[in-house]
Amino acid sequence: MCDKGEECNFAECEVCTLCAPGTFKSARSTEPCQACPPNTYRMLPGARELVNCQDCLPKSGTKGQKGQTHWKSCLCDDIFYRLVYDIITDECQVCPPGLTCYGDESMTKVVNESVWQIQGPIFKLDTCPYGMAVYNGNDGVFNEELQQCDMCDKGAECTTPPCTTCVQCAPGKFKSAKSTESCQLCPANTYREDPGARELGDCQDCVAGSNTGGNKAQTSWRNCLCDKAYYKIISNVPSDACYECPPGLTCDGDDTVDIVELPSGKIEGVEKGNWTANGPIFRLQSCPFGYQIYNEWMASSSLSYKSVCRATKAWNALPHRVLSAPHVLLAFTNQ
Repeated sequence: MCDKGEECNFAECEVCTLCAPGTFKSARSTEPCQACPPNTYRMLPGARELVNCQDCLPKSGTKGQKGQTHWKSCLCDDIFYRLVYDIITDECQVCPPGLTCYGDESMTKVVNESVWQIQGPIFKLDTCPYGMAVYNGNDGVFNEELQQCDMCDKGAECTTPPCTTCVQCAPGKFKSAKSTESCQLCPANTYREDPGARELGDCQDCVAGSNTGGNKAQTSWRNCLCDKAYYKIISNVPSDACYECPPGLTCDGDDTVDIVELPSGKIEGVEKGNWTANGPIFRLQSCPFGYQIYNEWMASSSLSYKSVCRATKAWNALPHRVLSAPHVLLAFTNQ
């Protein structure tokens, strides 16, 4: 009988011959040598054990074929690729999410406008199109198995392709979803001072009684100007309020006002009440002849009352004045 690793397949045998490459025989018998199983190979003759058939490297196989005689018969599985195939230890590479691989050196890009290059044994992602960034691992550690073009996250964009990274939305803008879209403008009557706004709500509302004049994408609270019917004396911090212009003043949305003229109580002509700036508000200090200050409760105001210059009876009795209604001058005052 032929020994292990040998066979004679002729009707009349004089000598046994070594098992051919790709086969083995593990016992002394009259049986022929057996083919090495799928996903293995044997390059030399005379294999005496199954283990003499070499396993293919991980991620590769013989596509179901038996009796393979060379390591190059081990082809990468379809979900992998191999660019370098020179020596027995050249491995199959994991196909990154940004590619579709076919088990050899061919591939299809998932994002058509992405740019890849061959770098040694791997495909390396260089750049991505508008609204995307190169992703290849966390914390700056390169991982070739994770490479793909990833859409810019909330609060970030890339609008100048080719893109490698996303940048934060500029002040005055926001982006509320992960997408390839660019950042949106904060709407009129809002502002955003810091970059990276991730929600519409990150655009801050102007204080009551102020607006941006219809302009969008404002980057400072100072772009919120008081409406014409309001005034602001102090403008140091975002919370400094605009105050409603009292009937006794003509306002222009800033700290300049004109005092409304009143018919004189003494002679023909006009007079004015005495107004001064008191902290953030204008306060009526005194009224001209023929008028007196009257405090009127204002439940709708954050301040407690308005001061009113109201015409007196003595003024109404003057022969050169005929009044159909009291003349008043209003101003906000503190409690």
